[in-house]
Amino acid sequence: MTRVKQSHGSVFGWVGGVVIASAAACFAESSAPSLEVRLEPIVVTATRSDLSQEQAPASATVLDHDAVQTSADITIDDILRTIPGFSLYRRSSSLVTPPGLDTEAQGVTLRNIGPAGASRALVMVDGVPIISPFDGQVFWGKVPQESIDHIEVVRGSGASLWGNYAMAGVINIITRKPSETGAALKASYGTNGLTDDYLSLSGRKDKLTIGLEGNFFNLDGFPVVAHDERGPIDKDASSRSEVFNGRVSYRFSDTASVALHGQYFDQAYNYGTHLRTVGAGAGLIDLSGTLHTDDGSEWQAMVFSNLQSFHINFSEANEARTSESLALKQTVPSTDLGASLVWSRRMLEPLLISSGVDLHWIDGQSRDHSFDPDTGMSTGQRRSDGKQFFAGFFLQGIYTPMPRLEIALSGRADLWTNYEGTQNGTQTDDMGVTTAINSRFQSQTRAAFNPRLSVLYRASDWLHLRAAAYRAFRAPTLAELYRQSQVEDLKLLANPKLSPERLNGAEAGVDLPVLENVDLRATGFWNEVDNPIESVDTAFDAMGNATERKRSNQGLARTFGAEVEAIYEPLPDLLLSASYLLADGTLVHTAPADKHLEGFQLAQIPPHAATVAIEYRNPKIITARLEGRFIDDQFEDQEHMDKQGSYYILNATLARQLPFWNGEVFLAGENLLDHEYTVDHGGGIKQIGSPLLVHGGLRFHF
Repeated sequence: MTRVKQSHGSVFGWVGGVVIASAAACFAESSAPSLEVRLEPIVVTATRSDLSQEQAPASATVLDHDAVQTSADITIDDILRTIPGFSLYRRSSSLVTPPGLDTEAQGVTLRNIGPAGASRALVMVDGVPIISPFDGQVFWGKVPQESIDHIEVVRGSGASLWGNYAMAGVINIITRKPSETGAALKASYGTNGLTDDYLSLSGRKDKLTIGLEGNFFNLDGFPVVAHDERGPIDKDASSRSEVFNGRVSYRFSDTASVALHGQYFDQAYNYGTHLRTVGAGAGLIDLSGTLHTDDGSEWQAMVFSNLQSFHINFSEANEARTSESLALKQTVPSTDLGASLVWSRRMLEPLLISSGVDLHWIDGQSRDHSFDPDTGMSTGQRRSDGKQFFAGFFLQGIYTPMPRLEIALSGRADLWTNYEGTQNGTQTDDMGVTTAINSRFQSQTRAAFNPRLSVLYRASDWLHLRAAAYRAFRAPTLAELYRQSQVEDLKLLANPKLSPERLNGAEAGVDLPVLENVDLRATGFWNEVDNPIESVDTAFDAMGNATERKRSNQGLARTFGAEVEAIYEPLPDLLLSASYLLADGTLVHTAPADKHLEGFQLAQIPPHAATVAIEYRNPKIITARLEGRFIDDQFEDQEHMDKQGSYYILNATLARQLPFWNGEVFLAGENLLDHEYTVDHGGGIKQIGSPLLVHGGLRFHF
């Protein structure tokens, strides 16, 4: 929970060789920003229109650039954990945890909606999805922290505007666009071999602007296995990443502009042993344009393409953890192409109309090579392929019959096809007999219509009331439909007959901007997911341990609860904030074979989460932030056999403006009390989260 502030635009620059040589670190504002004690941001993500100047009738939070910069957290997923309702199905940070390490707990959700698995919230950067199209995972390292202008988080279904994946809401990371000539540089160093360096250059001449940026991150790492369970094979888990962005924009006039953006991303992990290694490489290109016509219309168009390859090695260790053997090599290449066109126009004064179309084509595969951990011999190779094509059309009207009342009605029709699903390869059994695999799955075409009605009523200057009702959907990913894999002794089966998840939900909230220095927002919500996709054990060994697990549609999952955000500025430059989430998620109905699971709390989801913070911001003297975060108990598995205890961490940041080069010096610490907490029990081994990490450095802006 932090200040909420709407921010547009950015300042980067072009710099010559002399300036580059003399620069020592990154970005810092030269003067103290004004504090905006306000929880009612104008959020473009909530309306898909820049024309709307009204407050979005939705539960939305904006983390501005200052909030991102003053966070002690290094990765974007950890920064987002301060927002009530945001969670990953895994507890561990992307600092050392690759997205595909646990194929059953890799996604993003809001308000604890849905069982563990693929993402149920849409994550974008500047309107371009960064969710892996094959399996629904997110590579957070693609977004340098220094490049972020602000982050918009809209909770509650966004499917009526954005379609697939927006079932629980939308997260849109808005980056700082080059607008002037200049440069920014950051150099950061810390414990555990942490380095985080950033450089951006930009130049502007007349109507043409060019920007380049690069981010280089390295962490030598820390142990991820609990001390009393480590063996000789265990070492520090580590990570490194490089990301490069280039942008060219041209403004034809005050009403027309176009921008071309490209990105190269490379990342590598070692998850604590010699064999458990992960690598990813990706390239992205997108072209966008905006046009304002004489009739008051606004047109926004975008085309993007992403090429990505991800590979991961799984190993199996003996009980004493004195040796490990390779169990699986997995490579996941994917390609996707997308396009969108959105039109908006204000019809007279009280009515804003928007409509648009989105197209998205996905081609992905998983290449799995399995091994017998005891002998090291190959036990088979399997290639799982599939394609998806999505087409969606939406229409939205925002009606303001009087200044105090705003009504938003939207609806979207989506049509998608799963096709060319295949499995090919060989499999060798315990007797050494090799069998050929050659399966082709029937194509499926599905459709969904998802409406949303939202109402905002400003009863007085200090009392604003909100309510919304909506429907949403999520299509099964290609991985859920077609990929068969194996992790250690557990075989993960494909299910090409999966149906889409459907959500019905409602929420009601109150905003209380009681005084100029106090703001409070509370929202109660209720959501039911029909046909939630859940992993269910289908075979067991003699000891009762699961040896086979399959995705299946499990009847009905229900989540209800409340979220609260509060901000108080008792003195100038001093800010107190708090946020709390209560989200009770249960599996209400199941398939006939799994009736014993009914009524169980959903796996990988904590029912309570809270963040409290105190911040003093006067850059010429000091900027200081102290933040505490609490996460409740949760269950590792749907059968409730493995419970992970609650935990809390304490973070802090100190920064001071420098009197030269528009600079800043900063120092930050994560998990200051070095509290050990459990993030996973995979393979029966207790795995722990990030320890005390201290890092600091310099930022400069030229």
